[in-house]
Amino acid sequence: MLAAMGHNGSLYKYANSSLGLDVDFMKAALQQAPCRNCPLPTWQWHTSPAICMDKTFMLLMVARQGVALQYAGSELRDDEELVRAAMHAYPLAFQYASFALRGNRAFATYAVGVSLQNLFYVSEDLRSDRNFVLFCLPTYYMGQPQAVQVTTILKKLPETFASDREVVLRVLQALPHWHRRAELMRASRDLHSDAELKEVAGLQLSRPAVRGYTDVEPVQHLPAPPLTAESRNALQYSTTAAQNKQSFWRELLHKDPAVLAFLGKDEAVDEKDLVLAAVKKDGRMLEYASEELRMDVDLVLAALENDADVYDFLPEAMRCREEIALLAFRKHRIKLPKPLLSNRHVVVEAAAMQDKATEVEKRRLQKLPLAHLVAKFELA
Repeated sequence: MLAAMGHNGSLYKYANSSLGLDVDFMKAALQQAPCRNCPLPTWQWHTSPAICMDKTFMLLMVARQGVALQYAGSELRDDEELVRAAMHAYPLAFQYASFALRGNRAFATYAVGVSLQNLFYVSEDLRSDRNFVLFCLPTYYMGQPQAVQVTTILKKLPETFASDREVVLRVLQALPHWHRRAELMRASRDLHSDAELKEVAGLQLSRPAVRGYTDVEPVQHLPAPPLTAESRNALQYSTTAAQNKQSFWRELLHKDPAVLAFLGKDEAVDEKDLVLAAVKKDGRMLEYASEELRMDVDLVLAALENDADVYDFLPEAMRCREEIALLAFRKHRIKLPKPLLSNRHVVVEAAAMQDKATEVEKRRLQKLPLAHLVAKFELA
């Protein structure tokens, strides 16, 4: 096989799976130029402790598949060179580093610089260190790569930070504008009225005026997410008569859901179809609907289908609706609200989802005590 690969490197894809345990063959295969049409087969190399402790092999492997760091030997997961190489291929490979390395202040700072999400994987001591958190939090900018954007930070930090004004301010500045309002609501209640925090979160800003909709008043909403160039041109150059037609907004919302944020207040309240068109594309747009429409089950289900953050600003009464709770659990593994833990239908359905149970197995689940189901399938 090695001789054949000397003539055509891509022939490794035809190798017998048993060769996945041959370190010389694996090194030869990994040294071939990566090919989109010839991905690495699912060899069982990670079942061999000797291969997993071979640093030369693991450097080649994580360069191709950063997630493979999770199979490295314990000593290698403590090796900075190997972890850096894995993070180059997969920024979140830091989560598979050793506990000691995740607790190393200098290396953890580097990891958070690679991806803000790595802040959630540093050791508990560092995540509780106020100075470390403040030092690591960046300021969000619009050109930031999508891969490093996160939707919440406070939920992943110790609860004490929710009442720390400086930490909350830096957290808000590190998030995209359209996630800041929900994040401020996660801070302690006494910070909700802080003028500077409200301004950073966009709670004291007015929506920009749109041609044909000039009656703009201050509203408790996030700053509008950025529009596409096509949407900006449509809003700038279309006539008032065109903008007064529902078909104009409906077509624009299908292309760019952020347009909903620029609609006039009455337009958004009265037209459920427009809000539905937006939330099907981007669940966050439910934030711009009226109170009445935010309690509409159809809209909430459509928004929650593609965005877990929608759940954070739903009122308790809406979270406790069976269809909402089950969708949140099925799509995003959000725990069931307490009032539903005594509802056998909901608990059994959620347990069946978690266990991917057949109808026969579901009938068996129905006979088990509720407390047992909740504990076994981690429903609460």
